[in-house]
Amino acid sequence: FHKNLFAALKRKAQSLYHQAQSSGQVSNVNSLIVIDEAQRLIPEHPENSTKERILALVQDSVNTGRKLGLGWIFATQSVVNISKAIWRQVGTTFVGYGFGVGADKQRLLEMVGNNSSVIRRYETMPQPLQTGKYWFMVQGELVAIGNGNQSLFIDCFPNQQELLRHNPFLKNSAIN
Repeated sequence: FHKNLFAALKRKAQSLYHQAQSSGQVSNVNSLIVIDEAQRLIPEHPENSTKERILALVQDSVNTGRKLGLGWIFATQSVVNISKAIWRQVGTTFVGYGFGVGADKQRLLEMVGNNSSVIRRYETMPQPLQTGKYWFMVQGELVAIGNGNQSLFIDCFPNQQELLRHNPFLKNSAIN
């Protein structure tokens, strides 16, 4: 099922890309694919040939999808369980509370270039369930305050109601 789904998504993105190019329009599909529990589809160590084929297809789509305007969000509770080959292709990462131990911490150290001050800052992020504070470390191309080696720490709203309360201009938008 997953293999067919990703193959169909890739074909559709390529088709839209080529249609736009041939008609002189914007030449990308400007789409985002969100994969929750990503470790199931793109594991570091696939357990069978079907999962190996899915991993190869996703990796190829991640590598070639940018030129088509295709982006990806991979959500997981443990970054170490995600394929390193795909992890290296990710331009921007949002890391929430809880990756500060073991192999996940090692992957974070690699991500921030072994910058111990960034890791110390990450380790001081408050625990969401106890404090109601939802902090994320953002690393990569999306961070506008320097190059991809910079980290930005942001505090997010705990729910949609709080977001709308603090941003009244959103009340009439599609988010509501």
